[in-house]
Amino acid sequence: MRTRALRTRLADVQANIDQHRRALEVLEMEKLGIEHELRQTAAFDIHDLPVELTTQIFMLLLPESLRTSREAEVARPDPDDDDEWSSPREVEYASNGHGRQISAPLLVMKVCRQWREIALATPALWATFMVDISQHLTVSDVCERFEEWVERAQNFPLSVGVCGKTWGGDPEDIHILFEMLARFSPKIRHLELHLAHEDWEELGIYEWHLPQLQSLVAACDSVPSVDGIATRAFYNAPMLRRVKLRSLLPAFQPATIFSNPMTAPTNLIPTHITELTGVQYTIATSLSALLYLPNLIHAHFNGYNPVNFAVQGVQTPLRHEKLQYLKLTDDIGILQYLNLPNLDTLELDIRTKSYSMRLLATVVLGRIRRFVLHMDPNFNISATAYIRYLATTFELVVNHPSAKTLTRILDNYMRDVGFLPVLKQLSVRWSEITVETGELITRCVAAAVDAVGGKRLESLSIAFDHPSDTSKLGDGLLRLRGLKGSGVHACMTIQGEPITL
Repeated sequence: MRTRALRTRLADVQANIDQHRRALEVLEMEKLGIEHELRQTAAFDIHDLPVELTTQIFMLLLPESLRTSREAEVARPDPDDDDEWSSPREVEYASNGHGRQISAPLLVMKVCRQWREIALATPALWATFMVDISQHLTVSDVCERFEEWVERAQNFPLSVGVCGKTWGGDPEDIHILFEMLARFSPKIRHLELHLAHEDWEELGIYEWHLPQLQSLVAACDSVPSVDGIATRAFYNAPMLRRVKLRSLLPAFQPATIFSNPMTAPTNLIPTHITELTGVQYTIATSLSALLYLPNLIHAHFNGYNPVNFAVQGVQTPLRHEKLQYLKLTDDIGILQYLNLPNLDTLELDIRTKSYSMRLLATVVLGRIRRFVLHMDPNFNISATAYIRYLATTFELVVNHPSAKTLTRILDNYMRDVGFLPVLKQLSVRWSEITVETGELITRCVAAAVDAVGGKRLESLSIAFDHPSDTSKLGDGLLRLRGLKGSGVHACMTIQGEPITL
């Protein structure tokens, strides 16, 4: 009797289980149906953003420059082009995988109808046009697309960049491009041209009207051993202030006095220019530029010269009254030919030619307040003997020093009252966090508060290029944190992100 009751009860339980299982299946199907319907009708949070905010996000998608850079800005030549052979930035075109074209407006238009409407209603989004004319497009295609961009940009000033070469096409096609640029030149505020030597020669017959042009980047991507490029295309640019030239020498009247067959002249109005970056410039070329740019304030020369190279015919150093910032990459030999009484910032990249630091002992550089050194951590540099001559330096920035080099600088600062006597700000950058850098940070902290003669830093900045475990810094990190109560401002960044101390 007991067994029969249990079997009956088991059957009832199984029936209930089956019933609930069927009900669960029904609920699961209903759930899937609701989720599917929700996906069809859901409003994503980004669609609820104000149009103004969405527009600003779209603007951030625009390429800053044809060339990759750390500090590139729209309408401003890159002031920090350390790599003279750098390639144009890769920006894929919307409809194919080739070329380096601006694609931001076209891509956002494909996301949804709302974004398309916002993009078409934002003229500023179409005011930047960067294109590589090599291989994949004809010049006519480029011109047609550019006219479309200009129409949508309405009255916004244009940022235009063109690089590459029309391989396999009609050599006369480049004139179609130049004539198009001439037609819209009054609207151009920023212009970048990275062209082959023969295309620069073709540009020689043009004289554009550029009333709004404020910044120019011009590069000759294949320079022969003969001179001869001369163009007045940029001469009518009364607002031009910032210029970056690669393998192109600005030509002025009277003609430059230093012969340099490896560079070619480009006519500019010298009195207007306040910022110049010259890439692949010899000492002679750089001197020519400084000679005929009386209002230059900011200069960066990325040069190449043989060891012990000397410029003939220079009897006394060239005096430039207005230059306040000078950066020299690869070769600082030009310093021996300069007298810069008002120079405020000197930045030297001595990773390949450290021996030229000795020039600091003789050059007339005025009252330098900020001194920046870019080093190679694999080489020890006897920099201390020459930094001594920069007695007015208020801020010292040392990037990627070897342990021995930095130790020498810190030891001299701590023990010698005449070494960097007015230094108040010290910044040091390393590539990676290591136990050794932790020990060097300890030395930096000691120098900040315990230097001889009452010298004392106001700020100490530590930076690393790559992320890593900060515990490797050991006592160095603790010492850095301990500066909080000492009156010295201390900070540390990793890949540009501040670390809480």
